[in-house]
Amino acid sequence: NETSRLLELAAVPTPAWRVVSTPEAAIEAAHRVGMPVVIKPIDGNHGRGVTLDIAEDDAVADAFLQAAAASRRRQVVVQRQAVGQDHRILVIGGRMVACAERLPAAVHGDGRRTVAALVSLANEDPRRGVGHARALTRIALDQTTQAVLRAQDLTEDDIPSEGRRVTLSRAANLSTGGTSVDRTEEAHPEVAAMAELAAKVVGLDVAGIDVITTDIARPLRETGGAVIEINSGPGFRMHTHPAVGRSRNVGGAVLDQLFGAGTKGRIPVAAVTGSNGKTTTVRLLAHLLATSGLAVGYTTTEDIVADGLVLRTGDMAGPSSARLLLSTPTIEAAVLEVARGGILRDGLGYDYNDVAVVTNVTGDHLGLDGIETMDQLAEVKAVIVDAVPRSGTAVLNADDPLVRAMADRCSGAIALTSMGDSADGVGAARVERHLAGGGLGGGLEWRDGVEWLVICRGAHVVVDTPVGAIPLTLGGAARMHVANAMAAACAAVALGVDGDVIARALGSFAASPGRVEHRIIQGRETILDYGHNIAALRALKHMIERIAHGRRVVGVVSMPGDRRDADRIAYGALAGTIFDTLVVAEPAMRGRPVGEAARLLMEAASRTEDGRSSRAGTPTFVADEADAACAALCASEADDLLVLCVANAPRVLARLATCPVGASS
Repeated sequence: NETSRLLELAAVPTPAWRVVSTPEAAIEAAHRVGMPVVIKPIDGNHGRGVTLDIAEDDAVADAFLQAAAASRRRQVVVQRQAVGQDHRILVIGGRMVACAERLPAAVHGDGRRTVAALVSLANEDPRRGVGHARALTRIALDQTTQAVLRAQDLTEDDIPSEGRRVTLSRAANLSTGGTSVDRTEEAHPEVAAMAELAAKVVGLDVAGIDVITTDIARPLRETGGAVIEINSGPGFRMHTHPAVGRSRNVGGAVLDQLFGAGTKGRIPVAAVTGSNGKTTTVRLLAHLLATSGLAVGYTTTEDIVADGLVLRTGDMAGPSSARLLLSTPTIEAAVLEVARGGILRDGLGYDYNDVAVVTNVTGDHLGLDGIETMDQLAEVKAVIVDAVPRSGTAVLNADDPLVRAMADRCSGAIALTSMGDSADGVGAARVERHLAGGGLGGGLEWRDGVEWLVICRGAHVVVDTPVGAIPLTLGGAARMHVANAMAAACAAVALGVDGDVIARALGSFAASPGRVEHRIIQGRETILDYGHNIAALRALKHMIERIAHGRRVVGVVSMPGDRRDADRIAYGALAGTIFDTLVVAEPAMRGRPVGEAARLLMEAASRTEDGRSSRAGTPTFVADEADAACAALCASEADDLLVLCVANAPRVLARLATCPVGASS
């Protein structure tokens, strides 16, 4: 009612109309505006309750009842029927972005099939589905259809002659089985301008303007055409999936309207994967971005955090966690830990990442989910590199041959990092060549006896900070964290963070909980780490050699029950060379009986390759890792170094706080 008044005041052509509440008033209104008329609910949608081309009083009364039943307010519009074809003009942000001619559902006779059979044949079109599930909607043979057929002297059991068009709906809505023809290029500029005016008059940013005209390529004033309806929630299918003509990207126009020209409407997304170092790199990169002033969210194998608020705890390194975080409106950047298992089960959970960081590829998880070789494992982890767009960057560990080979599959830029100690001696040289070509890269330099972490773009130094100034690295002893800091710093540069901000933030990130975390627990210097695979334990060994200074080393180790026996034996043998006193836990049996997963590890840890007793001697088995940590603490002396490789660091710390040192556990 009000819409029509506003359109009339703005000189937008509209058919004469009346709003009524009774059948008698509808008949009177039909005579006043002039038959034939259209009768429709004042607040309807999807063509429900709409009757067209009514020219008799009895039909007006019947149509009123149908329209009133579809109206929440029980009010009905009686409108003079305009002559011509039904068109929908979509106006977004004040401009026409698409125009479609809408055709009512219909079939064409072949002289052999009944109407019902022709409808069944039409519904076999794979484009048709139930409701809005597909490009077109299945045609229903309901009471409304029967009435439309009767008006053509037909029933569903009649056989139309060859070529006869049988209309099945009065309304030209896709929701009732109709189709559309794209007319965007044909729409006259004056028709488009009139539709744009109509949308502005009623104050809609997104509007579907229904226009009846005999020729959309001519102005409405010449054809007698009219605007018959304005829809505040227009459907897009007729424009994105026309039966004839070009598909229009109307969704893109909505996004442009929401976020403005020249903006992406997206937040920066960084993804981190690898066998080791993922969680720490995620947390550190999130810290670098937060220090630059962004509200950052991140996912790890331990939690989902949005701008400092913990949303969920547990293993959150999969696609569902990524979707949850990216749906959180409070964040301005996201850093996602991407684990192998989630990729294999459900993919990434998002379309692309602006930055991908691959820390390393080691033999962890071989033998699981059909992944038997290192090349296969690298293929899985390279998925985030595949998801880097041309405008993005992949940060790759040049010291790892499997990781640096991923550069060939990246659509965007490459950043290479090297600790200068790769087994094949290639990593540092690759970084030097990359920098010589103007690329982004990171490495280490010694100056006057001080080790520096340096990030360069070509010859330009972006980040230059002493390794000893990064608390996470324990004065450079935690080499795995030096590598993680280098990767995170490169990723931050790729995301546009200022180099001075990065250097300052590296100096203020003290620890990654449970990841080579340094603590004093009941007087013992303690390192807490996940350390669940051979490469991680080997890195720990190198660090311990730097900080133990001849002290006894007491530790807890474990390995998940689903790892290969060969890996378990190798892990145990390595542990036997590190610890003087060793407790073996079994926190994740994963289908194995209690003690079975630990047995091979303990046997390997107790003997050297030539059969002699190892440094660790005979390990102790304590299944629960918190109790195992307590046992190790009780077995230690004040000057010992305590190294706890545990999965649930918070739970272990809570247990150690109450552990009676000096008592047996």
